Amino acid sequence: MESTLSVMRGATCVATLVLATSTPSTLVAAPEMGQCIDANETVQRQRIAGHLTAAREAAITCSQTSCPQPVVQECARWLEEIELALPRVVFLASDSQGRRLQDVSVEVDGRRVQSRLNGRSVRIDPGEHVVRFRHKDGVSVEQRQIVSEGNRVRTIQVTLPLLPPAKTEEQDGAGLHPAVLPLAGVAVVGGATFTYFALRGRQLENDLKADCAPYCKRDQAREVFGNYLVADISLGVAVGALGAMTYFLLSNGSQQERVTAAARFGRF
Repeated sequence: MESTLSVMRGATCVATLVLATSTPSTLVAAPEMGQCIDANETVQRQRIAGHLTAAREAAITCSQTSCPQPVVQECARWLEEIELALPRVVFLASDSQGRRLQDVSVEVDGRRVQSRLNGRSVRIDPGEHVVRFRHKDGVSVEQRQIVSEGNRVRTIQVTLPLLPPAKTEEQDGAGLHPAVLPLAGVAVVGGATFTYFALRGRQLENDLKADCAPYCKRDQAREVFGNYLVADISLGVAVGALGAMTYFLLSNGSQQERVTAAARFGRF
């Protein structure tokens, strides 16, 4: 008889502790007789189904002192057993470099259980679950996890492949002007064209000097002049492209300095 009373007193102490540490939203203020009986039946039904979290909530309800004493004693004993069997899980996440992340929400079987990782444990029913970690930037990882009954503290950790950070205004200012690369291409083509036609014109000129100078025909001289003309135009285009490219490079450097200076000024 004394041992039975000791067990009841111990279970009642556990129930009192659970009630004292429960959040206001968990507690049901002064349940009536019908609510006590319904909660008592719910505890048994949910425990059989393996839904220990729901059974715990019902046990907290029927363990309150407003319920009949036999119901309180029975629910208090069940609550102690549920607390021992109900698994607790701590969720952790890190990026690809091993840095711990906090701006991550966790969903278990489609229900959000944590809005932000804080290192606190969460009660979860035993069994297989689909766990989804979702970073505030939208990157998510989904896992299937089996949680065992009686597992007091289980850690589930994932690595989130976060997207590279967006370029800052300072970084954007450091990029090349979009016209630089096309101008560089024009300068290269112009230089190559100048070299070809200049050499070809010189070769034709030397041939005429050796064959017919000073009695060469006008058409022969015109061909030499045409090659030199194309070479001169190509040289002008190449020099102009190089000048424009230099201008954009220098102006872009000045812009970068202005952006950097403004960023530094903004920090003070």
